[in-house]
Amino acid sequence: MEKLPKRLKSAPLVEVIWQVKFENSESIALGDLLPGILYSELRKEHKDLKLWRLPTADIPPQVAQNTRHLRDMVKFRLEGSGIPFLFQVGDNTLTLNCRKPYVGWKKFREKILQLIELLEKSGLVQNPAQHSLRYIDLLQINPAPDLSSLQIKVHVGQLDTSFRPLQMRIELPEPDCLHVIQVATPANAQLPEGTISGSVVDLETMPGSPPTSWSNLIDQLDLIHERSLSLFFNHILTRETLAKLEPEF
Repeated sequence: MEKLPKRLKSAPLVEVIWQVKFENSESIALGDLLPGILYSELRKEHKDLKLWRLPTADIPPQVAQNTRHLRDMVKFRLEGSGIPFLFQVGDNTLTLNCRKPYVGWKKFREKILQLIELLEKSGLVQNPAQHSLRYIDLLQINPAPDLSSLQIKVHVGQLDTSFRPLQMRIELPEPDCLHVIQVATPANAQLPEGTISGSVVDLETMPGSPPTSWSNLIDQLDLIHERSLSLFFNHILTRETLAKLEPEF
């Protein structure tokens, strides 16, 4: 495909997540300090913003920092009923989530840049270690677990598994980025309008090399965004599926 769609009228997108992981001195519990700073600044724009302490905040820092699967867990959540964005903060990570309806890349990118500026101004966060852009789509064109709307074929020997329940994860490297694709069908998504069933395609894209600075991270943003869209539209959706989603160019 020579030209990528700018948007889909019938978008299957249920959530977009930007995550950044950063270096952290073990003597500073950033997950306890950053939420207050972010809350104070973000509330100037989002008056309805609330700060919530999560159960993971009770895990002793020494345990969390020395346990691999706990290091990147978030400790606080900032959200509001009239706000499309959700912010989550831990000792080594921060996420920006945009739930359905997606605000579009321009506004989402602006919010990422705002968060980066706040992190730099805080003077608490050292250089970023890694970041990624993640798109979670729920497809309902064909009844789950029918995957014929996707360019994904799984076989066990001579047995076709196209119409069987499936959970899969695969990593696809490119010279300048890495994609992690997860597919689950059938799957459920909890949305404001209720529980919706279908086939979930979870696509996470990260730069091939870690950012060397915050300015370098910003330079990488558009790259991983473009690579993610290219993979999704050219190699995951079929052309027939894309037509049914009503693309706008």
